[in-house]
Amino acid sequence: MADVRTAIDPTAKTSAYRFFTKLPDNRLGFGILHSLSYLQRWSRPKGIDLQIVTLPNAPLRVLVRRPKHSAGSLPMVLHLHGGGFAIGSPWQDLDLMARYIDARPAIFVAPAYRLALKAPYPAALEDAHTTLVWMYSQAKALQGRDDQIFVMGESAGGGLTAALSLLARDRRSVAVAAQFANYAMLSPTSKDDASCDPHTLSWSVEKNSLAWAWYLRGVSNPPPYYAVPTRAPSLKGLPPTYGFVGDHDLFLKQNVRFFDQLAEDGVTSDLRVFKGAYHGTELLAPDSDSGRAIWTHALETYASVLEQHTGRQQS
Repeated sequence: MADVRTAIDPTAKTSAYRFFTKLPDNRLGFGILHSLSYLQRWSRPKGIDLQIVTLPNAPLRVLVRRPKHSAGSLPMVLHLHGGGFAIGSPWQDLDLMARYIDARPAIFVAPAYRLALKAPYPAALEDAHTTLVWMYSQAKALQGRDDQIFVMGESAGGGLTAALSLLARDRRSVAVAAQFANYAMLSPTSKDDASCDPHTLSWSVEKNSLAWAWYLRGVSNPPPYYAVPTRAPSLKGLPPTYGFVGDHDLFLKQNVRFFDQLAEDGVTSDLRVFKGAYHGTELLAPDSDSGRAIWTHALETYASVLEQHTGRQQS
């Protein structure tokens, strides 16, 4: 675990990090972040196709990204974006998805799920489940494998990843091959959860409290474990779970507890804690020492997990 004497990686104190920490902890700050989530919309990495699909019988659009030249059916990854359940879009992760596709070819499907400011829990989770079922039913048309569907997300997307795996398990809808829950937003927190100086957090206690209040608006207390995955009485039957988190992340303790419970319940799991890293280091400071270490680990883990599940040679 981290302590207050541990310093943030100095190479990760980028202008993006400083900008993030200075945003106001209110609706205006969230609005600014939401606008920024569309900046990658015109990013078109070479060798990767992008489609926008509106799902039938659901007011839900998804981005489908795949390598342009690939032989045979590919594993599929349902990717869920971050943003505290309240903001963000799949557009913000175009470069992220491209990195993973380059590391191991796969089809990435990213839904523009409903956001909590307009539609609180369970809207985002149900949209994620709708996308999962659609991927399974349309695997052949997508040139994907319906027996090799993975789920991945960062921050709130990581929390939705865990919640979706619980929901799919309980509904017996689609078998998830493995999940990647990275610095997952799993439960409400307080200042006592910070294992470092709260003023250094890129995702602050105040932002987190607002986001959870919006997401759980109108939900009974205590909330169901599909809303707060750390409340699940048992994690048995969940797919193999992998993740990473920084030791300067508000979600460190809850991630450690969640992965400890996974292990206790017999689920194959691995959580890597990165020293000196904050929430989103690999996105806000990808070329920093800690950012490069995170990307190396994340891509190697992803490629290895897909390889062992698909039994194919990496391209």
